[in-house]
Amino acid sequence: MVIVGGVFLWNRWEKNKKDVLVFERESSGQDAAKILAETVSRQDSDNDGLPDWEEALWKTDSHNPDTDGDGTLDGEEVKLGRNPTKKGPNDVLEKSIAKSDGVPTSTSDLQSLNETDIFMRELLGNYFELKGSGNASSQSIEKLANSMADDLTSKGVPPAKTYRITDILKSDDSSSSMRIYGESVGTIFIERSSKESELYILSQALSGNNTGTIEKLTQFEKEYTAMIKKLLLVKTPPLLASTHLGFINEFGSIASAVGAMSNTLTNPILGLSGVSQYQKSLKNIEDYMNYAGSVFSTHGVVFKKGENGYLFTSLFERSQ
Repeated sequence: MVIVGGVFLWNRWEKNKKDVLVFERESSGQDAAKILAETVSRQDSDNDGLPDWEEALWKTDSHNPDTDGDGTLDGEEVKLGRNPTKKGPNDVLEKSIAKSDGVPTSTSDLQSLNETDIFMRELLGNYFELKGSGNASSQSIEKLANSMADDLTSKGVPPAKTYRITDILKSDDSSSSMRIYGESVGTIFIERSSKESELYILSQALSGNNTGTIEKLTQFEKEYTAMIKKLLLVKTPPLLASTHLGFINEFGSIASAVGAMSNTLTNPILGLSGVSQYQKSLKNIEDYMNYAGSVFSTHGVVFKKGENGYLFTSLFERSQ
């Protein structure tokens, strides 16, 4: 259960974790990942001895410590081999498992569940299939969990608006236009880089289960949306039009990801999907910045320290 509930998430983070230079900031991705994995595997909202993700399996109420009202905590009933959703005396847990593997079967059931509930039910349903076949070794469970985690990024994060090349304002490919472009975009990036790291805020919120702290992410989502509007007003050299479009669409993806991260306390799987998308988009932005730096260099546009466009020059020089 520990492997199913937490370790696979930690392994997934370890594989995807990468330092990103785009905002010249240190991210606390490792701490956020560790806390997020622990949130999924240990969070017990009603203190009944059953983690919330396991309550989804047994179809118990994560906000009611005694779902069937028989005087025994849900967690204690599971330990005793009793069904926590049915009053005794005929409440043997194994009979409940034989009837249902924990996966919702009706449309109404699915509509009442969030991404974490559905994912954990699917995962635990597959676990019981392994158990029934006699193949529920720790290695097979971890393999199952990791295979299901591969598509986490497609679960729940709302798609961002996609802009097209026709939405980009054009200038020309002269060195002066490129310098103006680099300074303008650099200014917008620097304004954003002065904010706290989203992953740091997430780790702080999770470590204290602090809804007030995590609400900062909702404000950041709005700020990224405002950032996109500013980028749409920048006149762009044709040689960098596709790159600029990449900036805009990736920041749109980040805005959606940050919005998903703001729901982590109530929906850890959605939050994890958001963090994964966030990190991928940051890496893509870094690649776009590196390419822009190479174009500037080719055309003799070199920004010095103190200039806002130096973000591009410094990144390109470090990549050489």
